[in-house]
Amino acid sequence: MKFRTELVSRSFAHLIEKSGDNFPDAVRTIVSLLKPVAHLDMITYRLSKDAEEGTSDFAQRFPAETLQLLNSLVADDKSQVPYELGKALEVIAEADPKLRQTKEWRRLINLVD
Repeated sequence: MKFRTELVSRSFAHLIEKSGDNFPDAVRTIVSLLKPVAHLDMITYRLSKDAEEGTSDFAQRFPAETLQLLNSLVADDKSQVPYELGKALEVIAEADPKLRQTKEWRRLINLVD
């Protein structure tokens, strides 16, 4: 697709971050349009934090959708692994332990290890 670029994916990711309680719907709607993005550090950081830390708690509230989003945005290149990806994955797994068994979670955790 001609317009499926890193810039568009990054913009969509920021839009998804702003979706609030509509986060699951936003992920389902947009995820197929995303491609991996380099330097995803701040998005991963914000997704992995507790709400009381001034950021969204999507990884806790919507772990499956957060995993789906990260899986779409994180490339297989270990040199581009976002800061806090490991923490985000742990938050996801604590919120829904069965997600540790998915190929998406295993792919991403292997990038961190």
